[in-house]
This record gives sequence, structure tokens and C-alpha cells, in this order.
Amino acid sequence: MGGAYLRETGPVKKNTDFNPIRKGTPHLASLSEKERDALIKENPDYGEIVCRCEEISKGEILDVLRSPLPVYTLDAVKRRCRPGMGRCQGGFCSPLVVQILAKECGCSVEDIKKNTKESRILFRRTKEAGK
Repeated sequence: MGGAYLRETGPVKKNTDFNPIRKGTPHLASLSEKERDALIKENPDYGEIVCRCEEISKGEILDVLRSPLPVYTLDAVKRRCRPGMGRCQGGFCSPLVVQILAKECGCSVEDIKKNTKESRILFRRTKEAGK
């Protein structure tokens, strides 16, 4: 069915530039010390550990957020690269992941959702800075 639909919309040509092998994102916990050092020198975000339990770096989270199929919720980031899956269950890293998400999406931390659009994590600020 899919091929017939494509033929109806226009000529189907083989993409000679297509590369079926996609370079995966690095997983810091599985790299050697030498590979980690090289990666951190190339991109310092890989040197900032966000999730201590699973050894997930800021660079890994940014890779997920900037991928061709980006994610926009806390749980989606958790499914893609595992922050919050460790011993503390996100008690340490979830606020950091929310901040990274908000900065990358260009919104406030109150706009970041846990999973669906109804699953708010933060409702509003309770204290004003400097008071």
C-alpha cells in the first residue's frame, strides 16, 4: 500500500546518499577513561555529571534534546538516556534535568511536564528571590 501511495504522489527515486548506519550518542558510563577524556575535551558538557547514580552527563541529555526526534518531557528524557533510573530515583537529578529542558526549550521550569500535558511538575514559585 505504501509504495502505491508514493507512486501516486510523484516519481519514487532511490536516495543514493542515504546512510542506514546512524551514529549513536555516547554513553559515558560505558567508555574507558581515555575515551571519556577525549569526549570531554571535544565537548565540556560531557564532563558535567547530572545523574550521579547512572553517570549521565549534561552532554548526553543535550544529545537527546537535540536529536532528530527530540523529546520535551521529563519522562521522555528518562526513557532515552536513563537519568532518574538509579538508586535515588531522580531525587538528585530531576531538578537539574528540568532546568536543562527549560533552557533548551526556551521556556520556564513551570512549563516542563512530567509526561503528558496535564502532568505538571511545578505549579508556581512559592518564594521570591531576595526577600
